[in-house]
Amino acid sequence: MPPNFDKALGSLSEGSRTAELMGPFSLFWRKLLILFYAYLVLPLLVIAALLGFAAADLVVEPLSSLEDATKRVASGDFGVRLLVKPGDETARLISSFNRMLAELGRYREGDVRQGKIGAWQDIAQRLAHELRNPLTPIRLSAERVLRAARNDPARAAEIIEPSMLAIVSEVEAMDALLTDFRAFASLPEPQRDWADLRAVVEEAVAPYAASYPEVRFETGGVAAGLSLRVDRAQLKRALANLLINAIDAMGGKGRIEMTCDLVKASDSRYCRLKIRDDGPGIPKEIGDRVFAPYFTTKSSGTGLGLAIVERIVQDHGGSIRFESAEGLGATFLIDLPLDR
Repeated sequence: MPPNFDKALGSLSEGSRTAELMGPFSLFWRKLLILFYAYLVLPLLVIAALLGFAAADLVVEPLSSLEDATKRVASGDFGVRLLVKPGDETARLISSFNRMLAELGRYREGDVRQGKIGAWQDIAQRLAHELRNPLTPIRLSAERVLRAARNDPARAAEIIEPSMLAIVSEVEAMDALLTDFRAFASLPEPQRDWADLRAVVEEAVAPYAASYPEVRFETGGVAAGLSLRVDRAQLKRALANLLINAIDAMGGKGRIEMTCDLVKASDSRYCRLKIRDDGPGIPKEIGDRVFAPYFTTKSSGTGLGLAIVERIVQDHGGSIRFESAEGLGATFLIDLPLDR
C-alpha cells in the first residue's frame, strides 16, 4: 500500500459523511440562489438595459434628425434648423450645422437677388431694343407725311393713308409686346385646385380647332379621369401658347398630337404631357435659346410666348423641354407632379 493511504482514506470517508449530511440542504441552496438572481441580479440587468437603450436614443435621435435635415438641404430647403438640447453630446455638431445653414442661406439670398437683378436688366435691355425697332418706321412715316404736306399738298392725300396704316401696324406690334411683357412680369402665383387634365386640354384646343380647319388635333392619347392640382387658367394659357407656336410652324396645316404618360421617379410621380407637331422642327443652333425672353424667329412674334410657358410650368413645380429634328417636327414635353 502507498504511504499515507490510511490518511487519504480517512479524509475520503469524512467528505462522504459531510456530503450525506449536506444533501438535504442542496435543494434549499439552489432555490436561494434562484431567488437571489431573480430579486437582485435580474432587476439590475433590466435597469442596465433600459439605461443603455435610453442612452442610445439620446445619441441616435439627434443623428437621425441631422440625417433628415441634410436630405432636406440637398433638396434645396435651406430654411431647416435643428433644436439644440442642453447637455447633449451632439450639441456642438448641431450648432455648427445650424451656423453653416445660416451662412449658406445668406449667400444663396445674395446670389438669387443678384441673379434676379441681372435677369431683369437683361429683360429691360431686350424690351428697349424691341420697342426701338418699330419706332423707326413710325418716325419715317410721320416725316414722309410732313414733307408731303409742306412741299406737295396735292399729293399728300396719297401718302397719308399708307403711312398711317404703317404707323397703326407698328403701334399694334408695340402694344402686343407690352401686353406680353406685362403678363410675363406680373404672372400671379398659381391658384391650384384639382382639375381633369383631358378637360383642360380639350378646352385649350377647342378655339384653335374651330379657327384652323386644316390642322388635325389628336387628343385621344390624354387619358380621361387623370386629375392634377393645377391653376386651370394658367395651364390653358401655357397649352394655348404651345398650340399657337405649333400652328405657326406648320403654316396653318398639319397634325398636332397630344398624349400623356405617368412617370415614376426615385421619390415622386409625374404626369408627362407631350405636344407634337408636323412642322419643320427646331434648328440645333437655336435650341438653347428657345425659352429665352424676347427670342423669336417670327417677324411678328414678341418672343415671350415660350418664356411664359416655362414660367407657368416651373411655378407648378414641373419642368418643360423639347425634342426635335429638322424636318421631323418638334415635341414639347411638360412634366407636372402628381404628388403635390
